[in-house]
Amino acid sequence: VFELGKKGFDVVIGNPPYVRQEAIADPQMLREKLGNQNKKAYKAKLAPAGYQALPHFFGYDPAKDKASRKLGGRCDLYIYFYLKGLSLLNPKGSFCFITSNSWLDVGYGKDLQEFLLKQCHVKMIIDNQVRRSFAASDVNTIIALLSPPLDAGESAFDRPARFIMFKVPFEQILSPVIFEEIEEAADRKTTPEYRVHPIRQESLFDDGCEILQKGKVDDKPIGPLIKVARYIGNKWGGKYLRAPDIFHRVCIAAREALVPLGSLGRVRYPIKTGINEFFYVRSDVIDRFGIEDQFLVRVVKSPKEFFGIRLRENDLSTYLFACPKSTKELRDQNCWGALNYIQSGSMQKTTARQKSGGGVPWPEAPSVRGRRHWYSVEPIRPADVICNRFFNERFFFGYADFPVVEDQTFYGCTFHARSRSAVALQRAVLNSTVQFLLTEICGRVGLGQGVLQYATYEMGQMLTLDAERFTRQERSRLTPAFRGLVDHEIPAIAKGFASEERKALDGAVFDALGLTRREREAVYEAVIELVEQRLKKARSL
Repeated sequence: VFELGKKGFDVVIGNPPYVRQEAIADPQMLREKLGNQNKKAYKAKLAPAGYQALPHFFGYDPAKDKASRKLGGRCDLYIYFYLKGLSLLNPKGSFCFITSNSWLDVGYGKDLQEFLLKQCHVKMIIDNQVRRSFAASDVNTIIALLSPPLDAGESAFDRPARFIMFKVPFEQILSPVIFEEIEEAADRKTTPEYRVHPIRQESLFDDGCEILQKGKVDDKPIGPLIKVARYIGNKWGGKYLRAPDIFHRVCIAAREALVPLGSLGRVRYPIKTGINEFFYVRSDVIDRFGIEDQFLVRVVKSPKEFFGIRLRENDLSTYLFACPKSTKELRDQNCWGALNYIQSGSMQKTTARQKSGGGVPWPEAPSVRGRRHWYSVEPIRPADVICNRFFNERFFFGYADFPVVEDQTFYGCTFHARSRSAVALQRAVLNSTVQFLLTEICGRVGLGQGVLQYATYEMGQMLTLDAERFTRQERSRLTPAFRGLVDHEIPAIAKGFASEERKALDGAVFDALGLTRREREAVYEAVIELVEQRLKKARSL
């Protein structure tokens, strides 16, 4: 094929393996012989293979075996198949893969996105909102139809990328007429069978860029200021495949008020104790040792513990043992409950197997031995908002009026130096139905179980409305409306829009955005439909 003047294959088509980055290893090695070193060595060979396949984009120098541009280390295995497969095409060839949809929305997909926008024509990205493709693979997939990489000097920015969401199973739309309509669509178009969103690749690139100002250190000029665009990735799956028409109308209406949550505050990963069996305690253990109240902080572990948006203290049954004092200080201050509990814990051993053939004492466990006191955890400021990592049928951004820490199913968000009234306003906006629409679009749905998922950085990038950019009159309606909602039971989305309290809060946000009555109805319809589609698709196979 390569020697006959064709310079590659006419078609590369495939369904490469879906292997998460932490599981990537030499497939020819026996599993029992695989260790972290083997995996690390194998992954170290994958990136250079990608650089060699597309040397122009990665700035690869064969003589030095180095690339000026690096692939992210968290790439799933199929990303490397994209790079290799595209390099095997002749200049008139066609590339078609069916893979997990994750690269459209997650951080490690940004390198592939940028390469495609600059070097290829993204002819079609195809999804199906009603049925998964593989019963045996618990992931959601997309089909990517791409052109070969362009010659050096050519630009792909003037090409239209087309994102197509089919509303019926694929076997019902195998018609050349439908695909001719899709190829001819110059603007966003919705029909009973499909929705197509064409967009220039230059616009896609701009939408995924962060504008940096070179010539500044700590926000102080050190020379001529030059604005440089750096591609940081975009939510292709959320914004251009799953998003209904009303989402784009809301974005236009919101204008300057629409910002990433991370610009308003810090989104943090939940607390890492190191030894949950020790640090998480319940009432029976507290009573048995007589642990003093000053060393106990309530822990929220599950969304089911939220009856309403505002946590109720009596609904939490787990406490974090948080003791910053030395054992001498505990003795001097007669804190015998905490002291006895620590001494009891120091005699326990980890259950994980070590090279010696047994566990190690808790104080010597790698996760705690570097601390000043093995039994202490870093102090954590109570969050202004408790954010779910996983969304199913209920949407809410909770909070507590008492000290509480988040377990692994939540992120905490602490706003930048805002007053209590400003925090209350932002909580109100985050619990509006407009925010539920934004949350559904900005998350990822790569898991086949139908769960909407967020990583820490994605929660920071999630779009929200900055309440402080509303007028004083608009803000004055938000707080009382939200106050009437916080202690009501949080219903499933399909049942959540009937209460007067919900209508009052949403009405204040809708009015601030200037949405018409029909647009308000469309927001409700879109949120219900997006959630139902996500859950029904999970059950389709």
